[in-house]
Amino acid sequence: MRQKIYTKDELVALIDRIGCNSGGEIEVTGLNGGEDLSVVIAQTEWYDTPVCFVGGYGNSVAAIDFDDVAKKLPGVLDDYFDKDSVFTVKEISADIASALTPEDESQIEVCECCGGRDIAPELYDFGWCMRTWCPDCEEEHYGTNLKEYKEKIDAWWDSLNDDTARLLSRGAEDRQAWWRSLTFDQQRQLYKKVFWDKDMTDYDE
Repeated sequence: MRQKIYTKDELVALIDRIGCNSGGEIEVTGLNGGEDLSVVIAQTEWYDTPVCFVGGYGNSVAAIDFDDVAKKLPGVLDDYFDKDSVFTVKEISADIASALTPEDESQIEVCECCGGRDIAPELYDFGWCMRTWCPDCEEEHYGTNLKEYKEKIDAWWDSLNDDTARLLSRGAEDRQAWWRSLTFDQQRQLYKKVFWDKDMTDYDE
Protein backbone atom coordinates (compact mmCIF):
# COMPACT_ATOMS: atom_id res chain seq x y z
CA MET A 1 0.00 0.00 0.00
CA ARG A 2 1.55 3.29 -1.12
CA GLN A 3 1.88 5.99 1.49
CA LYS A 4 2.83 9.64 1.44
CA ILE A 5 4.02 11.82 4.30
CA TYR A 6 2.14 15.05 5.02
CA THR A 7 2.68 17.89 7.43
CA LYS A 8 -0.40 18.99 9.36
CA ASP A 9 -0.95 21.95 7.03
CA GLU A 10 -0.61 19.70 3.97
CA LEU A 11 -3.04 17.17 5.42
CA VAL A 12 -5.62 19.85 6.18
CA ALA A 13 -5.27 21.23 2.65
CA LEU A 14 -5.75 17.71 1.26
CA ILE A 15 -8.93 17.10 3.26
CA ASP A 16 -10.26 20.53 2.38
CA ARG A 17 -9.62 19.82 -1.30
CA ILE A 18 -11.23 16.38 -1.28
CA GLY A 19 -14.58 17.86 -0.34
CA CYS A 20 -17.69 15.92 0.52
CA ASN A 21 -17.58 12.56 -1.23
CA SER A 22 -20.65 10.91 0.27
CA GLY A 23 -18.84 8.23 2.26
CA GLY A 24 -15.30 8.54 0.88
CA GLU A 25 -12.66 8.14 3.56
CA ILE A 26 -8.92 7.89 4.15
CA GLU A 27 -6.90 6.36 6.96
CA VAL A 28 -4.42 8.75 8.57
CA THR A 29 -1.59 7.68 10.87
CA GLY A 30 0.44 9.98 13.09
CA LEU A 31 2.18 10.03 16.46
CA ASN A 32 0.52 10.23 19.85
CA GLY A 33 2.99 10.21 22.72
CA GLY A 34 5.59 8.98 20.27
CA GLU A 35 3.53 5.95 19.22
CA ASP A 36 1.58 5.38 16.02
CA LEU A 37 -2.11 6.22 16.13
CA SER A 38 -4.55 5.85 13.25
CA VAL A 39 -7.88 7.54 12.65
CA VAL A 40 -10.30 7.67 9.76
CA ILE A 41 -11.19 10.98 8.15
CA ALA A 42 -14.42 10.71 6.19
CA GLN A 43 -16.47 13.16 4.18
CA THR A 44 -20.20 12.55 4.09
CA GLU A 45 -23.53 14.26 4.61
CA TRP A 46 -25.48 14.39 7.85
CA TYR A 47 -29.04 15.65 7.58
CA ASP A 48 -28.16 17.23 4.21
CA THR A 49 -25.16 19.04 5.72
CA PRO A 50 -21.67 18.20 4.39
CA VAL A 51 -19.66 16.97 7.38
CA CYS A 52 -16.11 15.78 7.97
CA PHE A 53 -15.87 12.97 10.55
CA VAL A 54 -12.55 12.30 12.32
CA GLY A 55 -11.82 9.37 14.65
CA GLY A 56 -12.65 5.69 14.88
CA TYR A 57 -10.43 2.71 15.66
CA GLY A 58 -11.45 3.01 19.31
CA ASN A 59 -11.05 6.79 19.39
CA SER A 60 -13.86 9.24 19.95
CA VAL A 61 -15.34 10.77 16.82
CA ALA A 62 -15.37 14.50 16.08
CA ALA A 63 -17.62 16.07 13.44
CA ILE A 64 -16.84 19.32 11.60
CA ASP A 65 -19.16 21.16 9.24
CA PHE A 66 -17.30 20.97 5.97
CA ASP A 67 -17.24 24.74 5.52
CA ASP A 68 -15.17 24.90 8.74
CA VAL A 69 -12.62 22.20 7.86
CA ALA A 70 -9.73 24.56 7.04
CA LYS A 71 -10.30 26.49 10.28
CA LYS A 72 -11.18 23.71 12.75
CA LEU A 73 -9.45 20.54 11.52
CA PRO A 74 -5.97 21.59 12.77
CA GLY A 75 -7.29 21.83 16.34
CA VAL A 76 -9.10 18.50 16.03
CA LEU A 77 -5.91 16.82 14.81
CA ASP A 78 -4.09 18.24 17.84
CA ASP A 79 -6.61 16.41 20.04
CA TYR A 80 -5.54 13.07 18.54
CA PHE A 81 -1.89 13.55 17.67
CA ASP A 82 1.29 15.20 18.91
CA LYS A 83 1.36 18.80 17.68
CA ASP A 84 4.62 18.31 15.79
CA SER A 85 3.52 15.01 14.23
CA VAL A 86 3.71 14.31 10.53
CA PHE A 87 1.17 11.99 8.95
CA THR A 88 0.99 9.11 6.53
CA VAL A 89 -2.06 8.51 4.40
CA LYS A 90 -2.83 5.11 2.95
CA GLU A 91 -3.48 4.86 -0.76
CA ILE A 92 -6.52 6.93 -1.57
CA SER A 93 -9.49 5.09 -3.06
CA ALA A 94 -10.48 5.76 -6.65
CA ASP A 95 -13.61 7.76 -5.79
CA ILE A 96 -11.58 10.22 -3.72
CA ALA A 97 -8.60 10.23 -6.08
CA SER A 98 -10.89 11.38 -8.87
CA ALA A 99 -11.81 14.41 -6.79
CA LEU A 100 -8.13 15.31 -6.51
CA THR A 101 -7.48 15.34 -10.25
CA PRO A 102 -6.72 18.96 -11.12
CA GLU A 103 -9.54 20.62 -13.01
CA ASP A 104 -8.89 22.23 -16.37
CA GLU A 105 -10.37 25.58 -15.45
CA SER A 106 -10.21 26.76 -19.06
CA GLN A 107 -12.85 24.13 -19.91
CA ILE A 108 -15.30 24.95 -17.10
CA GLU A 109 -17.99 27.41 -18.14
CA VAL A 110 -19.24 29.82 -15.49
CA CYS A 111 -21.43 32.89 -15.30
CA GLU A 112 -19.51 36.08 -16.07
CA CYS A 113 -21.28 37.81 -13.17
CA CYS A 114 -21.31 35.45 -10.18
CA GLY A 115 -18.91 32.73 -11.35
CA GLY A 116 -21.54 30.04 -10.78
CA ARG A 117 -21.32 26.78 -12.71
CA ASP A 118 -25.04 25.99 -12.74
CA ILE A 119 -25.71 27.80 -15.99
CA ALA A 120 -27.69 26.89 -19.08
CA PRO A 121 -26.27 28.32 -22.32
CA GLU A 122 -28.47 28.45 -25.39
CA LEU A 123 -28.14 29.86 -28.87
CA TYR A 124 -30.32 32.74 -30.02
CA ASP A 125 -30.44 35.30 -32.81
CA PHE A 126 -30.22 32.55 -35.47
CA GLY A 127 -27.28 30.91 -33.74
CA TRP A 128 -24.96 33.89 -33.91
CA CYS A 129 -24.90 34.66 -30.17
CA MET A 130 -24.79 32.71 -26.95
CA ARG A 131 -26.82 33.76 -23.97
CA THR A 132 -26.65 32.08 -20.58
CA TRP A 133 -29.37 31.81 -17.99
CA CYS A 134 -27.86 31.87 -14.49
CA PRO A 135 -30.23 30.57 -11.80
CA ASP A 136 -28.04 32.08 -9.07
CA CYS A 137 -28.30 35.58 -10.57
CA GLU A 138 -31.82 34.91 -11.90
CA GLU A 139 -30.71 36.81 -15.00
CA GLU A 140 -29.15 36.21 -18.37
CA HIS A 141 -25.42 36.77 -18.62
CA TYR A 142 -22.68 35.77 -20.99
CA GLY A 143 -20.62 32.76 -20.02
CA THR A 144 -16.88 32.68 -19.55
CA ASN A 145 -14.47 29.99 -18.41
CA LEU A 146 -13.36 29.64 -14.83
CA LYS A 147 -9.72 30.48 -15.54
CA GLU A 148 -10.63 33.77 -17.21
CA TYR A 149 -13.19 34.56 -14.52
CA LYS A 150 -10.61 34.20 -11.74
CA GLU A 151 -8.19 36.40 -13.66
CA LYS A 152 -10.96 38.98 -14.17
CA ILE A 153 -11.93 39.25 -10.50
CA ASP A 154 -8.26 39.50 -9.48
CA ALA A 155 -7.80 42.31 -12.00
CA TRP A 156 -10.95 44.00 -10.66
CA TRP A 157 -9.59 43.94 -7.11
CA ASP A 158 -6.25 45.33 -8.30
CA SER A 159 -8.06 48.14 -10.13
CA LEU A 160 -9.87 49.48 -7.05
CA ASN A 161 -8.64 52.76 -5.62
CA ASP A 162 -7.12 52.66 -2.16
CA ASP A 163 -10.15 54.16 -0.42
CA THR A 164 -12.56 51.59 -1.88
CA ALA A 165 -10.23 48.66 -1.19
CA ARG A 166 -9.74 49.86 2.38
CA LEU A 167 -13.51 50.12 2.86
CA LEU A 168 -14.24 46.67 1.44
CA SER A 169 -11.43 45.03 3.42
CA ARG A 170 -12.49 46.74 6.65
CA GLY A 171 -9.23 48.64 6.84
CA ALA A 172 -6.79 45.79 6.17
CA GLU A 173 -3.22 47.11 5.94
CA ASP A 174 -2.25 44.69 3.16
CA ARG A 175 -5.06 44.69 0.60
CA GLN A 176 -3.52 41.86 -1.45
CA ALA A 177 -3.02 39.59 1.55
CA TRP A 178 -6.61 40.24 2.63
CA TRP A 179 -7.95 39.41 -0.85
CA ARG A 180 -5.90 36.20 -1.01
CA SER A 181 -7.18 35.20 2.44
CA LEU A 182 -10.72 34.98 1.05
CA THR A 183 -12.05 31.76 -0.41
CA PHE A 184 -13.01 31.82 -4.09
CA ASP A 185 -16.70 31.84 -3.11
CA GLN A 186 -16.12 34.88 -0.90
CA GLN A 187 -14.21 36.65 -3.68
CA ARG A 188 -16.88 36.05 -6.29
CA GLN A 189 -19.68 37.09 -3.93
CA LEU A 190 -17.88 40.35 -3.19
CA TYR A 191 -17.21 40.94 -6.90
CA LYS A 192 -20.86 40.37 -7.83
CA LYS A 193 -22.18 42.53 -5.01
CA VAL A 194 -19.92 45.52 -5.66
CA PHE A 195 -19.16 45.37 -9.40
CA TRP A 196 -22.43 44.01 -10.80
CA ASP A 197 -25.04 44.91 -8.16
CA LYS A 198 -23.24 48.13 -7.20
CA ASP A 199 -24.34 47.50 -3.64
CA MET A 200 -22.07 49.14 -1.06
CA THR A 201 -24.71 49.42 1.67
CA ASP A 202 -22.94 46.95 3.96
CA TYR A 203 -19.73 48.91 3.72
CA ASP A 204 -20.88 52.50 4.13
CA GLU A 205 -19.50 54.10 7.24
